[in-house]
Amino acid sequence: MIMPIGYVINGPSAFFELGDIIARYNIGKIIVWVPNDEDVREHIERFVEQLKMIVEDIPVDLVSEDYTSVQAQEVQWEFRKTEKEDTIAAMKILENYIKNLPKN
Repeated sequence: MIMPIGYVINGPSAFFELGDIIARYNIGKIIVWVPNDEDVREHIERFVEQLKMIVEDIPVDLVSEDYTSVQAQEVQWEFRKTEKEDTIAAMKILENYIKNLPKN
């Protein structure tokens, strides 16, 4: 099962926080959700381009967030009430991504 480790707020220290997480957990790939909303999608894509310049050796995959909020609500009862819905949705995005990887 995939468990969230938290979330990073997009701000001046976001890339430093991401760097710390990447180093601490020996991250080999970054999965970024992409919403259907075109304005937010463009913002996320700009962020990813900046991220790719910083983490050159780590692949960054974009994944659709379709229906993950609904899935998050379905499993939210498994977590403390203080967990953020976005954190649970991120977990579902990653689960869906892994489930749809080609079988080798």
